[in-house]
Amino acid sequence: MKKAHYLILCCLLLFLGCAKETPVENEFLMLKKAGLPIPMKFDFSAIPDLTFPLTACSPIEGKIYLPGKQWLSGTTSYFGNIDATKSYILNTQCDFIDSYNIKEHFTGVIATSTGDNLNFTGWIQIDVSKAISTQSIPVSGEIVVSSGTGVFAGVSGSVSMSGTANYTNGSIGWSGNGSLIYN
Repeated sequence: MKKAHYLILCCLLLFLGCAKETPVENEFLMLKKAGLPIPMKFDFSAIPDLTFPLTACSPIEGKIYLPGKQWLSGTTSYFGNIDATKSYILNTQCDFIDSYNIKEHFTGVIATSTGDNLNFTGWIQIDVSKAISTQSIPVSGEIVVSSGTGVFAGVSGSVSMSGTANYTNGSIGWSGNGSLIYN
């Protein structure tokens, strides 16, 4: 009787080991198909493209210039590392809000390793009051996703972000949380 139990147990283990797993759909695709908001998180850094002209903040008397283009690198939820050779922001406008804060407006592209893109506009507010005494200054803002290609076709959404800008080399590091929705 013991031999029969061992034989049955061995057969069960053999069948379980040979059974094919059914693929589990990606959570992103499940939420997309259901038309539900998709949580989006990211950690990015941006480094200036020194071949691109600087953007002057207005009024020009403030003598603040920001990088005109920055290359993005980092990670996003669901898609991992972004393609740093195709992801960027272009500064479109920079204005003083008051004596110590500027608001930078930009457009950009976040490209995944599969070639799918998120197109966005956004803004960040930069506190320049401490720029002389420290190399890192706080930034906060929002990205508004307007369209996309590939898996992102028909997407929209927004992501709030915060981080720090390095005053001496023009780089920015920030994290964000928000959601995407498909129309």
